Order: sequence, then structure tokens, then C-alpha cells
Amino acid sequence: MAFSVATIKRNIGPATIYYGCTRPADRTPIALGTGGVPTGGTDIGATQGEATFNYVPTVQGVEIEQVQGPVAPHLVSEQLTITFTMMERDYTKMAQALGMGTTLTDGGLNRVHLGGNTNVPTACWALVAKSSDEDTYDVGLIYDGYVTPGPIAWKRGEARGIQVTITAQAVSGRTVGDTLGQFLDDVVPA
Repeated sequence: MAFSVATIKRNIGPATIYYGCTRPADRTPIALGTGGVPTGGTDIGATQGEATFNYVPTVQGVEIEQVQGPVAPHLVSEQLTITFTMMERDYTKMAQALGMGTTLTDGGLNRVHLGGNTNVPTACWALVAKSSDEDTYDVGLIYDGYVTPGPIAWKRGEARGIQVTITAQAVSGRTVGDTLGQFLDDVVPA
């Protein structure tokens, strides 16, 4: 089996997470501008560790009496997520990472208030990683995702991060097979 070390090396490097991106039209790749920034996107800031783009289809078969195993496999659900640990302590970005937080600045004190907000905000989110050997980018995109924040841990000697999961909700009216998001390889910025 042949393989290419050069291909492996070009995919080594960090990703940047953007929120508020302009959702592309049906079956159209997202537009990237200078530096691989998605149109309308705002950088969430510093992250730590791996960022993941995870598509999980759940397929189920039908049990029938004539055979021992399931037949007629079909899709029963699907989930698309982006996960990362946010490290930058900018309160407006933290409000995005905490999902349903509201921000307030009072006497120079920046605050994010939580609880009781039943409106679940959604946004278009992108995970963008530059290829190491050329000006192309890999992109994991969620068209319409909501935030589920994880814990903020306090540990002596370590920076506090917020574990974040963005979960896609299906966008009705789009072509079947293009309702949650997209993964793009080697996107050239406009």
C-alpha cells in the first residue's frame, strides 16, 4: 500500500474556531476570506488541546423472524458536534461559549449572567485549520448549532478553560444530505 508522508505532514497544525459565520447557500461551500476567516465569523480566541468535528449517524436494522440478524439498515438519528476547550477569558466570547449567558458591564466589571434564559441561541460555527505547506484550509462547519458548556475547573497552577460542545440542529429547507453542516478539504480563500 502506498502512502504519502507529505500529505500527512501538511495536515499537522492547530484549528481556529469561529462563531456567527455566514451560512452558505444549499450545497455551496463556505466562503473563506484572507487568512482563512469565514465570512461573518468571529474568532472565539485561544483554545487548548484538540478541537474535534464529529459526525455520528445512528443506523438501525429491522429484526424479522426469517433470519437471525437485522435486515434493512436505515438511519434513525444523526448528530454533528464541534468540541473544544476555550482558554481566552474575554467576557463577550465567554458568553458565546456559555451559550445562554447574558453580558453586562458595570463600573468596569464585565459579567456573564446565567440562568432562566429559555431562548436557546444558535449560530453558524466553523473549525478552520490551515494546511502547513500551502494556503489552503480544512473546514468543519455546523450550519446552525447551539452551545452546551462544560465545567470551568479551578486548579492551582493551571489556567481555567471552558469545555464547549456545539451541537448542530437540522436546517429545514436544505437538500437532503446537507442539513447539518459540511467538511471541506483544501479550501482556497477568496
